[in-house]
Amino acid sequence: MNDVAPHELAATLKLWGDALFNLSFNACASFWLALALSLLIFRAFRLEQSRLGLVVLVLPFVKLALEFARGVPAASFFWRSEQGVRQVLGSFRVGFGFTAAGPLVQAQLWARHAGGTSPQSAGDLAVRALAGKLGPAVAPFVAFALVAASCTGVLRAWSRRLAASARVRGIAERATLRELRAVGFRVVRVLESGELSGPPFAAGILAPCVFLPERLTRVLPPAEVEAVVQHELAHIRRFDAALMFALETLKCWFWYVPGTSAAVARVAAHLERRAADAALASGVGAPALARALVTTAELACEHAEPYALGMTGSAAVLESRVRRLLSDVPVRSGSAAPAAKSSRVLLGALKLVAAGWCALAVLRLVAFGNHTP
Repeated sequence: MNDVAPHELAATLKLWGDALFNLSFNACASFWLALALSLLIFRAFRLEQSRLGLVVLVLPFVKLALEFARGVPAASFFWRSEQGVRQVLGSFRVGFGFTAAGPLVQAQLWARHAGGTSPQSAGDLAVRALAGKLGPAVAPFVAFALVAASCTGVLRAWSRRLAASARVRGIAERATLRELRAVGFRVVRVLESGELSGPPFAAGILAPCVFLPERLTRVLPPAEVEAVVQHELAHIRRFDAALMFALETLKCWFWYVPGTSAAVARVAAHLERRAADAALASGVGAPALARALVTTAELACEHAEPYALGMTGSAAVLESRVRRLLSDVPVRSGSAAPAAKSSRVLLGALKLVAAGWCALAVLRLVAFGNHTP
């Protein structure tokens, strides 16, 4: 009896380790293909100024989390291979088509064995290759090491966020109240603080605040200060900080998947563009917002507040945003003919419907993973 229990425990740990390695390995291909599709849809339909654009950019992370959370299906050859069933022949299928539920992109692997044919994934092949070349314990060891590193990274990220939140609360207690703004059901405090050296930022969800460095408000004229405030209020109105926290958590968990950091940065840049558009819609002038961005970048330090959306971003992002504000923002006018307006609205609605239909391909794609569409 004493010999059976450790053997069963080792077999269970190996099974769990192989499954985790399978899911982790497949996450890479799934994320890369989902990211490529989302960027293609985003650019093909020019979704820079659409709410759907944000959804499309976030879909690769949704796909990544769903594939990992769903686990290895019961029909997968993975479970048969763990029971010692050997593959006799393998095949793969690559296809692209259209269905009522949207486009379908799939690259599937199949394994023929004594019991019939079962779907398999690239992770299955990787597990068996490691077991054959380096030993059966290698894949579980790598999997548990990845999970341990992911848990450590998430805990560190959360602890940094808690420390940053405590620091922000302390700054808020010592800051000067500039004004109160109503944003939906919430009242936002606009605060000035001499302790801040970075760009202005918004913090908080239920009781949000806008933080303005005093060194910035002293040099900006009132119109540009208002542009900054409207920009930050747009982040609060759309709960951008909560979205970024969720994406940063996923990035820390899937740290081993290349491209996640760049994808998060792309979402952050899109949120800044949306905030600028919202500020313009509130009546802020594009030149005033552009000047405020440049002045903020000149006065800010290299690092923004932790877990705060940087108003300026990198030099390349800042340049593109300023150029867009000064040249690419369409002039809002009420002089257009009603027929022309109706035509534009109809075409815009059709474009969004088509883009949303194509976006379903990101969630339905199969990239040599465990699941069928």
